[in-house]
Amino acid sequence: MAFRQSAIFAVLFLAVSLHQDTEAATHIVGGASGPGWTFQATDLTFYDTWASKGTFAVGDVLVFNYNSTEHNVLEVTAGDLSACTVPANAIATNNTSNGSLTISTAGTHYYICGFPLHCVNGMKMTLTTAGSSAASPPAPANSTSNKSDASIKSPLFTFNALVGIILAVLSITNL
Repeated sequence: MAFRQSAIFAVLFLAVSLHQDTEAATHIVGGASGPGWTFQATDLTFYDTWASKGTFAVGDVLVFNYNSTEHNVLEVTAGDLSACTVPANAIATNNTSNGSLTISTAGTHYYICGFPLHCVNGMKMTLTTAGSSAASPPAPANSTSNKSDASIKSPLFTFNALVGIILAVLSITNL
């Protein structure tokens, strides 16, 4: 009886650990070896192109690498992004160098730099989470992430999977 309970516990623990692999990822905006969050005057669609190549989900974290004396990140509405307008009350704001925002809702999210003329010089991005329509209305989010080449998986998954395997082996050998 104790063996059966231990084996069931080990299998459940391993299943939960494996499930965590599909949870939040961290994405470096522009790519791990990219320019960071900065002017893109020669390619005004750089960030949109980068975002279109990634897969984003609720809970993912977007890391914006920038110097806070020169840039910031605002999540805004589609209209604000289109007109490069800095709203009085952005959906989310980050003024911290190399700051991050977490995607908290499904849908399309719009990001700009709020410094004068930075948005019109390419510091803007539209990002849509997986499973949502491009026509979805923008939803508040204080952070996002991109499952692209810059995706970072949590080390917790590896640790939990290892512990689950060890527990399963110990349960089997303690007949």
